[in-house]
Parts: sequence; structure tokens; C-alpha cells
Amino acid sequence: MRAFITALLVVFLTDVAVRCAWGAETKNLWNEEPPSRVLVGNNEYRVVLSPHLVSNIMGVCHFGAPKVILLSTNQNPQELWQTFFHEALHAISDEFETPLDHKQIGKLEVAMEQLMFQLHAQWTKK
Repeated sequence: MRAFITALLVVFLTDVAVRCAWGAETKNLWNEEPPSRVLVGNNEYRVVLSPHLVSNIMGVCHFGAPKVILLSTNQNPQELWQTFFHEALHAISDEFETPLDHKQIGKLEVAMEQLMFQLHAQWTKK
């Protein structure tokens, strides 16, 4: 479980931490796009935004080669981030062999969103 928690923090916090360290003035994470790549365990997942997903599919995580998190652009910024968290949790569950069902992923998605936005607000506070 410790590896799983560590993976969550590394995946979701690295991009924001790097931006803050470089002095990016980001007041609202909703205005940012999810990162283009995330490291989950020892594997890099490319994050691709696409308007071409089936209408009721907001995101897909592909565990094979290439490893990709595909996100629909047909959602508002908040939904885009929620979908990113959701699909990244699928990647974490797979990479760390921590089988989570869809209901568990949904609950963790909400928790990750809350954590990320609290940390982002703290890091970018002037």
C-alpha cells in the first residue's frame, strides 16, 4: 500500500511541483491542461487529448505498448482533470498490481482531485 500511495503522489505532484519551481504563475489548476506525460512506476504514459472518442467515453487508459492515457476534449476543464485522475489511477492500479475496481477508482479520483487542488493552491499562493 505504501508503494501505491507513493505512486499517487509522484504521478500527480511532479508536474505541478516542477512548474512551481520554475516560477510559473498558475493561480487555478482548472486553467491548466493535464501533463503530456506521466511516470507511473517505471513506465511513462503519454497523455493524449482527442476530440475523437465515442460520445459517452471521456477517457481510456491503454496499458499495453504504447502506454497511453487518452482524454476526450469534449468535456469542460474540471471534467478533463477528473478524467485524467481517473485514468491515471487505472494506470497506477495496473503498474503496481493493486487491483482496484471501478467503484474504488471513482472514490480515489475524488480524493486525488481534492488533494491536488489543495496542494496546488498552497504551492502557488503568493
